[in-house]
Amino acid sequence: MRALLLPVKDLRNAKQRLARFLTPEERFGLAQAMLADTFRAVRDVRLAQRIVVISNYQPALQTAG
Repeated sequence: MRALLLPVKDLRNAKQRLARFLTPEERFGLAQAMLADTFRAVRDVRLAQRIVVISNYQPALQTAG
């Protein structure tokens, strides 16, 4: 079986290197948009028989549900 593993960290602390340029809310919004794009792209992977999201960030797990 071919599986795609997708680790997702807590988005509330994502994109710290952009802190000089973006507010915490902007960084969170960017991380959410990037995660949504990643979920959409992963759904189109044909060679993966299973997609597994690994995270302790509940909103990501619920979205992957």
